[in-house]
Amino acid sequence: MGETNGKGPGDPYAEPRLLREISGEILVWAGWSSGTEERAIGRIGILFGIFMVLLGSGCGGDLYHAVAGFPREWPPPAMNVVNVLMAVLCLAFLVGGGFWMTAFSWRLLRSAGRVLWAVTDRRLLRLFAVPSGPVHSWTGAEIADIRRGKYRGAEALRITLVNRRVVQWIEGPDDLDGAEQAILDLPEARTGPSRGRNEGRTE
Repeated sequence: MGETNGKGPGDPYAEPRLLREISGEILVWAGWSSGTEERAIGRIGILFGIFMVLLGSGCGGDLYHAVAGFPREWPPPAMNVVNVLMAVLCLAFLVGGGFWMTAFSWRLLRSAGRVLWAVTDRRLLRLFAVPSGPVHSWTGAEIADIRRGKYRGAEALRITLVNRRVVQWIEGPDDLDGAEQAILDLPEARTGPSRGRNEGRTE
């Protein structure tokens, strides 16, 4: 096992959510993320959600005027019906979506300190150590490149995935050397001139 990182809420090697997820696998390394990315996304999401709700309040005024101006005749003119429907859809989308975005971002912000990285004898995992939190994992064959670098001013591991060249950053754990070696030792790990320790820095 790698060196235990004490920055998180507890011993990452004893985290119940992780142990349930990797049942039948051998835990090689684990460490808590600093949660920097999740906090940034959470704050932006809350601001955007509030903006959507405020924008949707304008649709509420449009709905009021559309209903107040609705003619008594039947069948009503098509334009009046369209105006009411558009105002209702606008209100539902912006206000409903804004509240959902705010709630989701608040949960992400609250759980930012419980993001855990781990490497087993089969895969690399990133999970939220909270009930029903998301879990992402990648095998050695899905990882195209590993490089040391800087992420938001801190030492980190830059993981580039094979599919769509997606990049993940492991930032926060003290024992990045242990994480890097554990990933390189994964079954079917790709090897080559771009794989492995790189002393250069990428921002």
